[in-house]
Amino acid sequence: MATAAAIAKVRTYSPAETQRLGQVFGQALAAGDLVNLQGDLGAGKTLFVKGIARSLGYDPEDVQSPTFTLVHEHRGGRLDLFHLDLYRLDDPLGDVEASGLDEYLDPRDGVTAVEWGERAREALAARRFDVAFEVLPDGRRVTFWARGMEPRRLEAVRNAIRSAGFQAE
Repeated sequence: MATAAAIAKVRTYSPAETQRLGQVFGQALAAGDLVNLQGDLGAGKTLFVKGIARSLGYDPEDVQSPTFTLVHEHRGGRLDLFHLDLYRLDDPLGDVEASGLDEYLDPRDGVTAVEWGERAREALAARRFDVAFEVLPDGRRVTFWARGMEPRRLEAVRNAIRSAGFQAE
């Protein structure tokens, strides 16, 4: 398994700020990137994906949680965006393999954002970003890690977050 490298830990204080953080992060994404989003229900994962979508050229209003459909595809932007949610799967690893969702978890030509990916961790690409959301009384703490990424990619994400005015904790 690829070693995790810490990228940044930042705070957001509103839904709009969480979405803007996703947009900033999304600007640093490239074809083949997998983003594994972790956190409790209501922690801001889908808001963050709305920001990623905006950075890729999609209307954030078109991004909804795929909890009941498992995957939403957005095509025609800077990169294709595949948004998955594994929350409702009874046997996440088995269901991912049986349903063909495993193709999305190692994207080639687009970007995949997967909510609740830790439920099928063995199916996730070894090269990925992990983004964890923690609910706090006054907002969210968002922590970024990279697994199997080149050092220049880590630095690009750090610089994008810093340049956008987000303060690291």
